[in-house]
Amino acid sequence: MRLVEPSHFLILGTDTDKWSQDIEDICEYAKSAFVTGELEWQIYPGKHSFSEEMRERAYKFLDRYLSEHAQ
Repeated sequence: MRLVEPSHFLILGTDTDKWSQDIEDICEYAKSAFVTGELEWQIYPGKHSFSEEMRERAYKFLDRYLSEHAQ
């Protein structure tokens, strides 16, 4: 993840998903490498999923950063 910078990176996970384990620790470690890029993450309750709430968060993130490159 630290190599992604200066890009923007969003991670969404859930608290009981085995694939979401340690997201918070990983992002806390990686955030110091993001000087000009943005690193965002959020943990939602539940099992492995991509809920409507998560999709809305992802769409807003993509809209924010893709629109700045479209100009």
